[in-house]
Amino acid sequence: MKRKGFTLGRFQPFHNEHAKLIERMKSECDEVYVGVLKTKFSEYNPFTYEEREEMISGYDSSLNVFEYDKKDVVTLGLGIRLELPFGSVFYSGDKKECACMAALGFVVDYKKRGVGSATAVRKKLFSGTEEWKELVPESSSSVIERVKDQKEKGLKKIKKQKKFRGKYDL
Repeated sequence: MKRKGFTLGRFQPFHNEHAKLIERMKSECDEVYVGVLKTKFSEYNPFTYEEREEMISGYDSSLNVFEYDKKDVVTLGLGIRLELPFGSVFYSGDKKECACMAALGFVVDYKKRGVGSATAVRKKLFSGTEEWKELVPESSSSVIERVKDQKEKGLKKIKKQKKFRGKYDL
């Protein structure tokens, strides 16, 4: 029987630490599934599902990418349980998600999150420097380059709406 592994995340954007996790999963599993969290546009979530799916699939087209809604991780886990056989591995740095998936019978591979951070990528991306490019794979870089101006305009609009909140932090 093929060993299957899956992970969940926002991938805002898909960066080098995510790519390292994918490579580890591929070395340990025959099939890899990547769940991308459904999000509303904000300073923390500037990329659409389609853009993030393109970043991930562009990195490796053999990955099975799907969108999910975190509001109900138990239902999500049950749905995945119906699709993936026992012995499937859940990879995560989120202790609560790991506990939920372990309770549903998945093998859990918990690893504390690495030093790479999507927040750091977003800060560098919208600061006007090119330093962000070293933090993401080429597949993410090409998508970001294509949509960057549009995202900056949307974030400026959000910033104006939230002026009363004080410092603007990505």
